[in-house]
Amino acid sequence: MEHGRHLIFIADEVGIATIFPSLKSKIAEKYYKHISLLYYSEVGQYLFQKEIEILKSHYPTKFFGEMMRYDLLGDWNAEKEEIEAIINANTMPNLAFVVCGKTEFQNQIQHILQFLGITHISTQDLSFS
Repeated sequence: MEHGRHLIFIADEVGIATIFPSLKSKIAEKYYKHISLLYYSEVGQYLFQKEIEILKSHYPTKFFGEMMRYDLLGDWNAEKEEIEAIINANTMPNLAFVVCGKTEFQNQIQHILQFLGITHISTQDLSFS
């Protein structure tokens, strides 16, 4: 029996180092049919950029990764539109969200997701080991 689960990671430049190992392991699992990464950076520099591009080329039908700049103090309309597009384009019966980043970033993303009707949101604590 095939599961239809879409796992969506949303991280900033601080959270990406924490979620990247989990992202890689989830891509290899058959349980998840789609994995998406929305990776936001205030400065426009992206850790793991090459690795993300390689994963996109190795798993073109399973993994979607988007890297975008954001302004933490801005209006967040572009970020809302990107998240909304992922939700609207989803064809899987189950969506799961994992958010990791600075507290202000996590709060803003959770607010956007709740505005879009998403109530089950996991947050991942930052780890710098």
